[in-house]
Amino acid sequence: IAKVREKIENFRRQEAEKIRLNEKWYWQKVDRRDSEERYLTHLRDSAKLKAVVYFSRAVKYLDKVRNSELRNRKEYTRLKGDIYRSLILTQYDLKNYTQCIPILNFYLELNEKRKKYRLRLCVDTTA
Repeated sequence: IAKVREKIENFRRQEAEKIRLNEKWYWQKVDRRDSEERYLTHLRDSAKLKAVVYFSRAVKYLDKVRNSELRNRKEYTRLKGDIYRSLILTQYDLKNYTQCIPILNFYLELNEKRKKYRLRLCVDTTA
């Protein structure tokens, strides 16, 4: 993502420095600005799609963990929750609403399990 931000900043800086003598009419300037925005939107969207792939792989790798002690630790559930949250935000930014719903359900189930785990700890420590 940082590389894309740098690339966008460099592109905007280069475009601001260019001298365009061939643009005589207003519609030519508007057309150029629109094409620049389309290019920048394409860069952002491609970076978000790559992020979705990375987040999906991270979830897949975390699902492969079989050690029950590790799966019950709060650090594991926090990491998995953070990955789910980032994946949901990225999918929502890409307007993939139908793909957000099942991931959101997984996230909510994860939080419910965490709440039950917290309640169990509270009950065990007070008893």
